[in-house]
Amino acid sequence: MLRIIRTRLHLTSPLAAGSRRALERRTDQRAQEIGDDDAPPPRRTGRRQGARVAGASVHPRNVQGRSQRAVVVVVVVSLPVGKGHGRKVPHGSIGSPFPAEGIPAPRTSRRIPRGGGAVRRRRRPPPPAPQIRGGTIRSQVLRRQGRRFVPSMMRAAASASALSVPNPGPYEHATIDSKRLVSLDTHDGVRVDINKQLSPYMPVVHSFWMGTAMLPDGRNGTYTFLAQVADETGGFAMARVDPERGSVDGRFHRAVLGGLAMAKVQANVGSEGTNDQMLMEADFGGMTWTGNLKYGSMGGGTVFGCNYFQGVTSNLAVGGEGMYVAANQNLLGNYAVRYK
Repeated sequence: MLRIIRTRLHLTSPLAAGSRRALERRTDQRAQEIGDDDAPPPRRTGRRQGARVAGASVHPRNVQGRSQRAVVVVVVVSLPVGKGHGRKVPHGSIGSPFPAEGIPAPRTSRRIPRGGGAVRRRRRPPPPAPQIRGGTIRSQVLRRQGRRFVPSMMRAAASASALSVPNPGPYEHATIDSKRLVSLDTHDGVRVDINKQLSPYMPVVHSFWMGTAMLPDGRNGTYTFLAQVADETGGFAMARVDPERGSVDGRFHRAVLGGLAMAKVQANVGSEGTNDQMLMEADFGGMTWTGNLKYGSMGGGTVFGCNYFQGVTSNLAVGGEGMYVAANQNLLGNYAVRYK
């Protein structure tokens, strides 16, 4: 890309007679440069003479008794060479992007690239939000109105962490820890349990008990076969078979209502048919409590029952259970307090 660095304008006009000889010498030199063969050869002097008017060089010439004027324009062109960008232009000269010394540079956001490339505008960052002492304007307005700018989920999480009361679990498990301390699993004779894992979700157990006097029917030995199946969703199925007595015990658990409740079915069927029973249950609960409803048949009559277990603190939980047996019209109830 071309850049005009400096332009010089020369005008010629007649001057006084005192400077005619010096001016004619320079006029003859100019005539030889432009190809005037009739012009006399230039005259040499040790002193350069001439006149300048208003910053322009004036050269008079009188050819054949007539005054002529010539206009000459000199243009200096700078071209980029190689990896550079041409010669350096001093500050303050024509074509220089920098001002001369002592003259302040104008304020601009434009960046002048080297080599005369395209001008790129520098994007300025947006101004920051107005800050005042004591927080932003919005927070101060909310504080003056007496409202706290806290999302509802953060308030709920803060209240739950401050409460820190866990779910106590099912009411049937409230006495498990105490039974482990006061009740020991003792037996007489020989007892052998053989476990076999058929799949990751299905184990089987062969149980032998020989030489015992603790069986209620007077036998001194028994054998039972147990199989159970479980899955990742909380489903569970179990069956126990006693070939000598001809009885089958079974349990089935399944999550219902999208995991809001757990349905349970328990059945016991024997060859005699006098002790058959069936019980259906539904477990449900919240963050700090659990509940249970029962309905079934036991001893030839209908059974109704329910229980509730509430967590008070992280270590204390209280609850109770009630049951009605229609066969003998008995109303049973018990209560439990657990601290751990």
